[in-house]
Amino acid sequence: MVATFDSLRNSLLRAIGTQGFDGAITFCSENAFVLTNTYADSVSIERTALRYRNPKNKPDSLEQVILENIASELKPGAVPGARIIRDGLNREIHYFKPIMMQSMCLNCHGKTNDQINEKTLTRIRQLYPEDRAVNFKEGDLRGVWHIIFRPRK
Repeated sequence: MVATFDSLRNSLLRAIGTQGFDGAITFCSENAFVLTNTYADSVSIERTALRYRNPKNKPDSLEQVILENIASELKPGAVPGARIIRDGLNREIHYFKPIMMQSMCLNCHGKTNDQINEKTLTRIRQLYPEDRAVNFKEGDLRGVWHIIFRPRK
């Protein structure tokens, strides 16, 4: 799973380096799901947030509860721990790893008309007209990685 986190982060950094932040928005819209579905047969890897950019990342009821729980316990400067839920009925294990806002992330998720430049903001609005993932501050909870481990059939 660490490989998936690193793969997405490193691919995003390459896109930023070669295409700028507005190009990275296009990269995410076209590639994030491909990079997170690497283990789709027995493990699914998803990202979700209370303030999501892509409607496909809207939290389900379990994710909503976990996100609200993490947000309510968040202390300034602290990094919240992961959560693990065991679903006995489906024999699944749900692992939630918080995603915290870092300074570089503010170029696409920070204050509009301040930290996000106009070209990047225009591209975000073109690709994600229902975007809710802006006006964050460094250290805010951005969302969670949700990893579901399923028994092999």
